[in-house]
Amino acid sequence: MELSKGVLLIDDEPRFRDGVAELLSPVLPSPWFFLAPETLKEALEVVIQPQIVLALVDHTLSSHGYQELQSGSMNPGNIRGFEVCKRILAVRTDLPIVAFSKGNNGTMRTLSTFHFDRKQHLLDQEVKEVRAEFVNFMLTLIGGLSPL
Repeated sequence: MELSKGVLLIDDEPRFRDGVAELLSPVLPSPWFFLAPETLKEALEVVIQPQIVLALVDHTLSSHGYQELQSGSMNPGNIRGFEVCKRILAVRTDLPIVAFSKGNNGTMRTLSTFHFDRKQHLLDQEVKEVRAEFVNFMLTLIGGLSPL
């Protein structure tokens, strides 16, 4: 029996978490699954699990409610994607990370294994080729991470 393998999305925007789930969940081959926690705290707890074999990390993670509030403040924390990559790599040096952003971010590129820089068009119904490109990109990565 083959063990489950997870794709983890760390993104503060619900529309991207839901949109990527809608794109990937139907096409992920068994035994793969998709997970997009609703908070950064949950994501950092999940990423250490051995079933997670690929992580997509957004560059900005500052939407209200995704990060815990700063001490004594009503403002969310301001941990950025590159800092999350560093935290992940400190405990999971073997985990491939996809920089999932709206543009070319140099810091994220140095800390991630792969890059998808067209996030801003991913959910745009009029730019269907970006959605197809993303699904193909993800399936190619998954195929490379699956044993023959």
